Amino acid sequence: MADIVVNCTGGTPGPSTPIEITVELSANLTSRILNTATAGSEALLLIDEPQPDGVNTSNGFPYNGQVRGTPGIAAGASGSGNVYLGVQASDTSVTWSGIPLVAPGPSGTRTLRITNLRANATTETIAGPWSVGDVNATISGSMPIGDPTLRVGFTTFGLYFSSAYTSPSAATLTFAGAFPLFHPRTAYNQAGPFVLTRQDIPGTYYGTESQFTPCFSYGNCAGPPETSIGLADSGTLFAARITGLGSDAAFLSVPNEACFLFPNFTMCQPEPDDLYLIVNGQPVTSAGNTSLPVTNGTVDVLYEVTAPPLGPYFVRVTLLDASGDPLDFPGTSAFAGGLTPLSTVGTASATAPEPRFMATTAGPSASMICQMSTPVIPTVRSEGLAERLGDIVLICGGGTTGPSTPVDVTVTLGTNLTSRTYGTPALGSEGLLLIDEPNPSQINMTNGFQYNGQILGTPGVAAGAPGSGNVYMGVQSSANSVTWTGIPFVPPGATGTRVLRIVNLRSNATMASGSLYGLTPIYASISTNVPVTSPSAVVAFANAGLTFSSAFASASTVNLNFQEGFPGAFLPRIYAPVSPFSYSRQDVPGEIYYSESQFTPCFSNSNCSSPPESSIGFANTGAELLAQLTGLGAQAASLNVPNQVSNNLSSEAYLIVGGQPVMSAGNTSLPVANGAVEVLYEIATDNPFAIDSFTIPGTLLDVSGTPLAFPPQAVFSGQLAPVNNTGTTSPTAPEPRFVSGAPPR
Repeated sequence: MADIVVNCTGGTPGPSTPIEITVELSANLTSRILNTATAGSEALLLIDEPQPDGVNTSNGFPYNGQVRGTPGIAAGASGSGNVYLGVQASDTSVTWSGIPLVAPGPSGTRTLRITNLRANATTETIAGPWSVGDVNATISGSMPIGDPTLRVGFTTFGLYFSSAYTSPSAATLTFAGAFPLFHPRTAYNQAGPFVLTRQDIPGTYYGTESQFTPCFSYGNCAGPPETSIGLADSGTLFAARITGLGSDAAFLSVPNEACFLFPNFTMCQPEPDDLYLIVNGQPVTSAGNTSLPVTNGTVDVLYEVTAPPLGPYFVRVTLLDASGDPLDFPGTSAFAGGLTPLSTVGTASATAPEPRFMATTAGPSASMICQMSTPVIPTVRSEGLAERLGDIVLICGGGTTGPSTPVDVTVTLGTNLTSRTYGTPALGSEGLLLIDEPNPSQINMTNGFQYNGQILGTPGVAAGAPGSGNVYMGVQSSANSVTWTGIPFVPPGATGTRVLRIVNLRSNATMASGSLYGLTPIYASISTNVPVTSPSAVVAFANAGLTFSSAFASASTVNLNFQEGFPGAFLPRIYAPVSPFSYSRQDVPGEIYYSESQFTPCFSNSNCSSPPESSIGFANTGAELLAQLTGLGAQAASLNVPNQVSNNLSSEAYLIVGGQPVMSAGNTSLPVANGAVEVLYEIATDNPFAIDSFTIPGTLLDVSGTPLAFPPQAVFSGQLAPVNNTGTTSPTAPEPRFVSGAPPR
């Protein structure tokens, strides 16, 4: 919970007066008990913000560092201090008694900080993902306190877990959070990810599972925490259990370190952006993979966070037989994931771990229910009219298995929906609904039936019957919604799971408004005739995608500077592993490819290594950088620019002439007409984890090819392209596209 700070003024300075303060939470107080005999709590009261090193003035008296005081002793006397432990007074409250307080006088201030409060958040009510509940605190005491009730914490769903096959023998486990709720044990230490750091500066936000860890050893505060006060037992722990692996499964190969936001799993970002495999209670800090034994068709996987992530974590796992060869996951495989350690202790405890999460003895639900989530929530460009949104995933369980039932699903955005449409009047949409994560070029189990690869189904046909499938196209049903009707759905039963994934949604991000924790969200809601808990979620955040500037390198040369507003704002057209502008299909459900394209299905089961076979999910271009130069004068004949530009992040952009990239090395002279010229580059490669920028030098030439000084009336502007003001769905408008009218610089 957040610290509580009480600032006191007034009164008559003099000898201290013993006071009593009680904090009562709206939920159970679960701060660690340090002394079971006295119910002594790790919750602390600090007087006048004492620092760990140096002389502090608390209550008007000097104290060397942070000094633990004995209640009932006057300020300044031997045994007094500036840090006091509380006593658990009830399941929901903690009390400090006999705390010395010297009135600061009319011009002074006395600060009391209450820290290390923890709460049982499971008792707070929230509506669903991206909704929050409140944990409130009320302060009472022997001195007057204004506004004694305040919010000290928000509660929300902490983890979204999903899984997707990436090959018959490999799967990706995704651990994603609604908010940045994944934390290391203590603050990052350059000595190593598991070297503990003291957190002893009052009021500092450390972003860890630990809280305030005081230093009572004056002069020796550089080491790790000296007691368990405020020190969590671990960082955030992710647990996954895979069952139904069959008798041939011997091992599960898992990475020792897992990555955030890296789609191809060929490398990890360096610390502090990793999480580490935990085996037998210890982290595996060596590089490589570990083969975890499969017992009775089941294996457990455990990872610990070592630093706050910049996005969701992806863990790729491979099933192995006894000889160490890859083994196909059987159709009975089931994946589950959650936060751990689990505990039934919902009150303060001397031994229960911090953090801990609710364990339940309830069995699988017999009633059908689906949970809506957005495993990956992208940041999109607020200038964009057809911006990629995160997939919407419904994970369904329960019900009675049997013949399929036709269901209808409608997704409604808070902005215009601008996914490409096909034909009239039906307005078929490239928005797709996938059933049970079908992968290309393999046998998929969908609705309990086998399908070879990805099969485009006909609505209204029962599951398993000719004409049914595992991929269904939607129909644009309004300016901001898309609908799938007659989709066959077989309830998975009490122990099964059915996954519906909705992909290829695009939004007019210029319509996004409002604020959520300082960001501009784009919302989606879902309506269907199967029960869905929390049927609303954030599917993207909008932010400015481009910063443009210009500066003269010489009288005749100007540098046109394009910089991303956030990592990943400049993206190539589609994943191109071989060379720029060589296109590969993006057809693995849940995979992140970092391109302007989305999911490009393979309906040709034996030919899925080819480029996309249709325009479904396939962008028209990569992000383009458009510079417009005007006021160049009558003598200007051409502008000489490089055919390609790159940066120190190995990102590249290619000059576009006549709609095609200029692949040859060197420069091109673009003709100036009526004192104006446009320069257009398309992004070919981009680093999605850093702020990319490109500097394009342009040299003005006269008719003889001699450099010409830019006239004083020259104006330079830049914007994202293609420029097209179509803010609604369209069969012909390009994807992506951006509003016109960039301001000159």
